[in-house]
Parts: sequence; structure tokens; C-alpha cells
Amino acid sequence: MLKKSGKITVISALFFAIFCSFEQFSSAEIDKNYAKSDNNKSIIELPNKDPELEITPLAYSKYWTKAAWYIINKAGNSWYTKSPTVSYGSNVDFVSSGSIAFNSSNYGASTKHIVTRLDSNDEIDVVPETSLVNYASKISVIITDPSGKDVLSHSVTPQQHTTYKGSLGTYTVRFVQNSAQTWNLWIALWHYTGNIACSTPPCPEQTSLSNSKMKHKNGDIVELLNTKNNALFKNEYINGGFYAIPSKQHVIEDTLYNFSPSQTYSVKYLQNLGYDKELDLLVKNFKGLSIGDIINFEDDIQSIRYSPSDNTTYFGFEELDGNLTEWPFKGDLTNSYQIGDKLLLNLNVVEEVEGKEYETLDYIKYGLEHNGDAPDINLFLSN
Repeated sequence: MLKKSGKITVISALFFAIFCSFEQFSSAEIDKNYAKSDNNKSIIELPNKDPELEITPLAYSKYWTKAAWYIINKAGNSWYTKSPTVSYGSNVDFVSSGSIAFNSSNYGASTKHIVTRLDSNDEIDVVPETSLVNYASKISVIITDPSGKDVLSHSVTPQQHTTYKGSLGTYTVRFVQNSAQTWNLWIALWHYTGNIACSTPPCPEQTSLSNSKMKHKNGDIVELLNTKNNALFKNEYINGGFYAIPSKQHVIEDTLYNFSPSQTYSVKYLQNLGYDKELDLLVKNFKGLSIGDIINFEDDIQSIRYSPSDNTTYFGFEELDGNLTEWPFKGDLTNSYQIGDKLLLNLNVVEEVEGKEYETLDYIKYGLEHNGDAPDINLFLSN
């Protein structure tokens, strides 16, 4: 189905997207954001200083990867912790948050993790990824240096890399998402010259800067590890992101589903069509649909809110896991729609990347092409 060209690199890591108008935020502003707790995670009272951030870098070069992800609760007076997914390579170490359902279920608006630079060549690389059915909006990324100063604060779209080099020491990377959306957040540390402070084997190889940059090229096929089933799966690297290549079984099922113009599609149903049973993850291929198909989207509005700051109305729809995902549209639409109404849209199945067979919806691609801004609902309303 997809051209599997390019070199193969094996990385023992979970680096994929399981499940996408922000202002800049300072550290103080982030801690004021409301968040929801997770009953399945541990909770600690908010200290004056985060104990996980009190790290002596030289004691253990990979210690930062052992720190927990922090998610602030709704009242802003305590933190919920979540263990990261961790992977080590000869020239890169990284942690993943796993799926975080912002502002839905029991999670809230902000989360954070640390990363430690020990060498002048070390480079911090931050990549947020999102769900197949999430609107391609933005998420705020804030990097705070060892002195507590915010040295970088901006909003990015899914799979957009944020890199930073600065003074040595431990940095805090924060993420803020005010919509109900599910994201998987990645923080990597590229140690191009090897980590000379590593004292506990296995340590990275000592390599020269010229031959150790393991950055990928468009078209490279990269095998990553899905820790849900402990199986490797192939991805194509395109424009800074990894696109899971559907399994043979998923491709077979794709041909068995019959497209019907009269069929209606909800968020849950679209997720089901994108779920690859063999890989146990969502892929950019809707079973039974092809690029160019026009589908009738119909789903019950579970929540609705208007944000005056960006003149956007957010419609909440239920996902398979029971969380909500919010789809934004320009303007105040709260007088036209209410909770319990059905939203009817005409959506086109399109290429997410030109010349590639990875599928998305034209509504979602609008966000990718318009810097995360919300579209006019009239572009997609059913006739």
C-alpha cells in the first residue's frame, strides 16, 4: 500500500501517535491553568519545589529519564504523577508521556517533565503528537532553563519539532493544551558526542559529532517498539514525524469494507476504521475509505463552549475510551447548537502528505495548513 523505501533503523522506543490558537505562557501562567486529576495515578501535595527536579546531573547521566511526568490538578494545589515510557540509544535518549487526555476524564490543561544537558553538544528535541481524529490545532511548549527562566515559549502543531541548546543543567519542558484533546508528548536529548558523565553501564558509545547525528531523512523506514504488545512496527519518517505503516492484515481489511455514500461516520466510528488490530494502534488509513471519498459525518454534541479570546466555538465528541475530543469552528455558534444536537458535516478523505497514501479528513488538514486556526463551519456543513 505504501512505498517502503529508504534505510531501516531500529530504535527500541515507543515513538508514535496513539491518538492535535494558543497564546504564549510563562511558567507562572502555566501553574494557574486548571487541570483534572487521574484516579489511576498517584497524587502528591504541591511542594514549594518539585522534588523530581532536584537532580545532580553528574550523579547519573540518564537520571532525568527516570523522573515522573507531572500533571497539575484542577485546583492548582497538587500534582498527579505518571511514569514515562523511556528509551535509550547510542546517541539519543527520550521519554514519552503516553496518551494524556487534556481537560477530559481526569486530566487537565498542563503537564511537564525534565531533561538534563551535560555536554555543550547536547540538544533538547521536543515533539508533540496527537490522535487520528483530533483537530490539528496547537499545543504550547515552554522550556525553562536551570535558573528558572523561560527561554522558549511558543505554540506548535502536531509533529512540529522544538529544539534548544543552552547552558548545562536541568531544564523543565511544559506543555499547555486548553482544549479537550489527547496528545502523546516526547522529549529527546541528542548527545552527539556521547555522554561522558555516564557512570552506570550500558553507556552510550563515544562518537564524533560528524558521524553520530542520527537524524532521519524523508522516506526512511524506522522500526519502533509498541510497548503495549512489545512488538516492533514499521514507520515512514516524513517531515519530522513518524507515520505507522499499516499491517498486511489492516490492508486486507481495508479492501473488505465497502464504502457506502449513505453511511454516517461518528468520531468513534472513524477511530474504529483507523485502528490496526495487528499493530494495536491507530494508523492513517481508514478501512473501507479511499482518498477522494466524501463521507457524511454525524455525531452527538457532548459539550459546547465559546472562547472569546480566539472567537472559536468548541464542540465536544466522545471517543472510544470515553474521553472527549473538541472540534473547533470560527465564531460564536452557541445560539445555533446545544448539547444533545447532532452535528452534520460533509467531509472529504484527503492525503495528509502530498504524494503519500496516509489519510486524514479535509477538516483536520485545514488545521495543519492554517497554523491550527479554526475553519468556518459553513465550509463543511451538509447541504
